[in-house]
This record gives sequence, structure tokens and C-alpha cells, in this order.
Amino acid sequence: MNKPAISIIIPVYNVEKYLGRCLDSVLAQKYQNFEAICINDGSTDNSLKILEEYAKKDSRIKIFSQKNQGLSVTRNNGLQKASGDYICFVDSDDYIEPNFLSDLYDAIKANNADIIATNIKYIKGARERCKKNKRKIYSSFTDKIESLEHGSCWNKIYKTEFIRKNRLTFPQGVYWEDNLFTIQAYFFSSKILTINGACYCYVSNPQSITRNKEKTTKQQQDSIQVSRMILDFAEQQQLSAKERNALIAFCFRSFINAKFLQQTEFYNELKEIMDKNILLEKIHRKQTIKSIKNKLITRIKTFIFLGKKNEID
Repeated sequence: MNKPAISIIIPVYNVEKYLGRCLDSVLAQKYQNFEAICINDGSTDNSLKILEEYAKKDSRIKIFSQKNQGLSVTRNNGLQKASGDYICFVDSDDYIEPNFLSDLYDAIKANNADIIATNIKYIKGARERCKKNKRKIYSSFTDKIESLEHGSCWNKIYKTEFIRKNRLTFPQGVYWEDNLFTIQAYFFSSKILTINGACYCYVSNPQSITRNKEKTTKQQQDSIQVSRMILDFAEQQQLSAKERNALIAFCFRSFINAKFLQQTEFYNELKEIMDKNILLEKIHRKQTIKSIKNKLITRIKTFIFLGKKNEID
């Protein structure tokens, strides 16, 4: 059997409702030279059974089971098992469009980049929103960070050699773990490419670990801890003031959109660890204005659509 060009790492934990759709989207890829490393993280529902059914039909689906250890450990174990020249991450309650692998693989090969990122489609019930990228190459760390809407590790492909050379892993025991992973990956990369290609489809799952109300307090605490880890990394690497400010902006961009950070105590703590820089107020105002502007645009579009619909009716 030929060596796979791409290793797709799929953490699986109690996602029986979504797993089939995820795996179908992987198997339907236009680019077919891949392996799907599915790591069952101690699921207690029918997820493992579904994985086994798919593995019987397609040998590219490889199953590894472990006791429940969380998303970071699961992804790290996937990184160890990957044999492809490139790696991507797909969460098991999400899915990818048919040209996802081909668009990313062709572009990263042609441009010899360490990381490539494509568009994201956010799906919540019947509502969809697509965040499109411009085709652009980034080499400056500040520009790389400013290109990030958030720190998620999916919607990207990474060179396996690059990840292993820089010993990139996900911090264990915290939520928002991919924010630190992404910052470190973007720092060590020599070239990052963004493209307006096929979408990674992020599905808002009420039962996912980032939506479970019982986990809210830990999510709040971990947002602060991960922000500290990001700023500690900045200090270790002796980043310039401009680069550090870009990271401060990234933290607010990543966490200020989380509803719980609208609570004063967590906002103030996040603000405090960022040196009470005057820049923070500017970032907060900018993010607030942007959020209000986007909501107004969405409402206007909705009214226009409903008006046109009524005319047709």
C-alpha cells in the first residue's frame, strides 16, 4: 500500500449523531490519497461501532481506542500515529466539502508553505455563514497573527515535518488548547498561505465540549490560562512590541466573542494580565463596533430578503 500524502486526525467522543456525516465527507474527497486516523476517546455511545462499520468498508479509516483523556491528548496521539507528509484535523461533529483536501494539497505543494488555511462555513441549524479568505502569502509574524479570526487548528493543512521539527503539541487539560498550538505554529512557520478554497464546515453542536454548560466555569478559567500561556510564549521568544500587541489583539479577538467573557470579572482578569495597555481599550472598542456593524448588516439583509420574498408571494 502506498504511503498516504495526508493524515486526517479525527478525535471521536460520543458523536454518534454526527460521525457518519463527517466520515462520509472524508471518503467523498476528490483527493483520495489519505489516511483517516480516528481516535476513539473512550466513547460510551455507538461511536466506536460506527467507526468499525466504516473501517470494514474502507481500509484508509484507521481506528485507535483509548480511555477518555480529552481532546488535547487525543490530537497529540493522532500526531504520533500520522504517517502522511501533511496533517489536517477534522472534528467528528464537523465535515469538509469535497474539494477541501485537493484545494489545500495542490496549493501547499505549489507554494512550499508550512501551513495553508482555507474558508470556514459556520453552521447553526438552518443558518450558515461563510468566512472567506483572500489568496495571500504571509511571512511576517504580525501579519500572520492578524490574518487569524481565531486560533482553531482545523480548516488548515500542516507539513508533518514542520510540526515534528518544532515539537508542536496541544497543551493538556485546558479548553482553547488549539489557540496556543496555532500561535506557536504560526510563529515557527517560514511561510503561511491562505486561499479562497473549499470550506471546512464547522457545525454548532449543543452537546459538544465547547457548548456544555457544565463546563462553562472551566472554560472561563482556561481562557485566562491560555491567554497567559500565549503571552508567556511571547516573552520566551522575546517578541517585539508590535508582535506582542498583535498577540494581545488575537487574545481579545479569540475570547471576547465568547459570551462568558462579557461577564465583567473575566474580562477584567484577561485585561489585567495584558498590562492594562491602552491598546486593549482600542481593541475592545474595535471588536464591539465590528460586532454591532455585522449584526446590523445581517438584519438589513434579512429585511431585504423578506421584502423580496413577500413581493414574490
